[in-house]
Amino acid sequence: MKRILLLCTVPLFLAACGGPSTPTTDVNKQQTERLYGTWKFNYTIGGDSFSNVYALTNLNASKTPGEYYLAGTDEQNNVVVAGYDSKDKNFNLLDREAGFDRFFVFDMASETSAKGCYYQINMTNSTISDCYEMTGTRTSAGVALSIPKAATQERVMPSSAANGSAVLHKYLDLKTLAN
Repeated sequence: MKRILLLCTVPLFLAACGGPSTPTTDVNKQQTERLYGTWKFNYTIGGDSFSNVYALTNLNASKTPGEYYLAGTDEQNNVVVAGYDSKDKNFNLLDREAGFDRFFVFDMASETSAKGCYYQINMTNSTISDCYEMTGTRTSAGVALSIPKAATQERVMPSSAANGSAVLHKYLDLKTLAN
């Protein structure tokens, strides 16, 4: 009788104590869905204040199992992508521009506010700016819309840019999610 009890409790103990070291698919999806809506991001560079508005509307599963991203648009109707970084437990948004990319790394202070860093990434010489403090405010909740997958395809940063920077790795990870 003691053997049967032991055999029954060991699997329960292992199940209760074990478990995956990475978040489940649902956690990443739920966190990414928190970004739905229209956001206004504000930051200052050299005394000049800037604002960008982003409408994040379309949830997509990436090629990486358990990873998701939201596609949306900026104020010029260019495609942007945003997602949750389950390793660092924060959020990222990538806004591709002609001369440089805008890249935001932030935490959500509440369901309607965000705070973090804004970076400029120069694609020509593969440089990353310093962190410029940014804040974000959700100006409206979103409704999922359909944005064609082809519209979110990203060009690849040259491999010479891989300088070990944590920001660069986050940037490349988010680009990978959209591919």
